[in-house]
Amino acid sequence: MTNHFDSQISYTTDVSSKSLYKWCLRELDSEGRLVGGDWIPWKWSLYFKANHIMLEERWTASSLHSFEHNSEITNERYIKVNLAPDNPPLFGNRIHDLPPWYSILGTKRNINLFDLYIREVESEKEERCEIFGHVSDTSEIDFINVTTEDYFAIYLLVKSNTFDRYAQMIESNHFDKITFVIKDVSGFYSHWSPSITTDGIKVLTGNVNDVPDEGFNLPRLGNVGEAQLWFARKQEFPLSTPADTDLAHSGQDELYSPARQETIEADAGRDDPHSENAALLTIAREERATEVVEQIHSLKIAVWLVAAILLIQLFKQI
Repeated sequence: MTNHFDSQISYTTDVSSKSLYKWCLRELDSEGRLVGGDWIPWKWSLYFKANHIMLEERWTASSLHSFEHNSEITNERYIKVNLAPDNPPLFGNRIHDLPPWYSILGTKRNINLFDLYIREVESEKEERCEIFGHVSDTSEIDFINVTTEDYFAIYLLVKSNTFDRYAQMIESNHFDKITFVIKDVSGFYSHWSPSITTDGIKVLTGNVNDVPDEGFNLPRLGNVGEAQLWFARKQEFPLSTPADTDLAHSGQDELYSPARQETIEADAGRDDPHSENAALLTIAREERATEVVEQIHSLKIAVWLVAAILLIQLFKQI
């Protein structure tokens, strides 16, 4: 089996600022020149989103000899979630902020394969989260050279009732988004920064054994200090626009205007004989009012005519 590394990994305490960190890992090319910068343990939170999820149950019967009846029966359930790096929620709407990249120390390649396996354990004391990774290698399998990708897999071990709840959610499709968060991961490295976010993570896997550490146990993939698994269900509600609000208000004004109210009252009382008499009385009153207005108009004309005649007589006397 051949592991595919592009550079050597060096441990050193010769750092420029001892107040920031005491030691670091560095990548060196074949001529011993530095590639990149100093890599120190990264302890802050890292986010992943689910691309797809699968619930699988596996039944196995095994026996040393086919004629034996005491076969060993195993029944195993697990949930497999394919993950992709994601931004923290705080930066989710900032287009220029890309999720961090991941790469194994000693390589130039990015890791593209991230899997989360959820398995069940018997008690709460056994619940834990572990992470394992492997650098790309080439092996001969059945006389064929097979090359595997760089990858890391996360194992989340939960008690049975928690696993059952997750399985029911998957079967009923009762969620829209899955977010997985890990923090204080052994074997994750990044450049020093005062920020709690990073552009990239370098990973030191357990199968890299040629790093001289002078008796110091380098943090390698294995333990996860903190893990969070979020199942989210999202539902959109329609929001009213200013145009819709203005239209609703104009409809209310029309509904409660005096003209509209008279129409409603007239329509509501068409089948009522009393309302019919009242309507006739209203019409008679309106006709009488019209006659009075016409009489007043005629009287005004007569007054103006008399005033004009008097004015003409006055000018003649002068």
